[in-house]
Amino acid sequence: LIVSNIELLLNYSIRFYDRQFITRENVNKDILSKFENVVNGYFQTDKPQTIGLPSVRYCADQLHLSANYLGDLIKKETGKSAQEHIQLRLIDIAKEKILGTNKTVSEIAYELGFKYPQHFTRVFKKNVGHTPNEYRGINKCKIIWVELGGGLLGRYRECVKYRYSWDADNAEERRLTQILLIISKINLRSSAY
Repeated sequence: LIVSNIELLLNYSIRFYDRQFITRENVNKDILSKFENVVNGYFQTDKPQTIGLPSVRYCADQLHLSANYLGDLIKKETGKSAQEHIQLRLIDIAKEKILGTNKTVSEIAYELGFKYPQHFTRVFKKNVGHTPNEYRGINKCKIIWVELGGGLLGRYRECVKYRYSWDADNAEERRLTQILLIISKINLRSSAY
């Protein structure tokens, strides 16, 4: 009898715990936006270099919530865990730094709070599909190909080794690939003379 009453109490507790996420949607969205602000603010300070990577516990402390509650709330609202949100923001910032600066991958890794650049490279490759150096090269190549379409014809050779990364379904990329092939045929003819 006691066991069945305890089980009944626990079932009600679980039901009420789950129901709070449904009935408090406006409050939850406010907490979600505050969470995003905390994560963005973390990377705009020097905390990554001094403290390291942000954790769910750090964000929960800033929002005056428990880490488990914050994780459950974000998972119910977005379908992704709080740690996944932090990691996605980290990858977005890493992409900006890789393309926007000439810093080495190690410098970027240390700036973002990683103790070891190899760990940063592993996390980046897991999320993006390319290592940071490959990502820099591929996107540099795309920029050069776009410049080719605009009339700057002299620097196309830098892109040839990255051709495998282009999406052939994209019409603009197909057009730029055709431009590159025409230019390379012209250059082959002119170098033969």
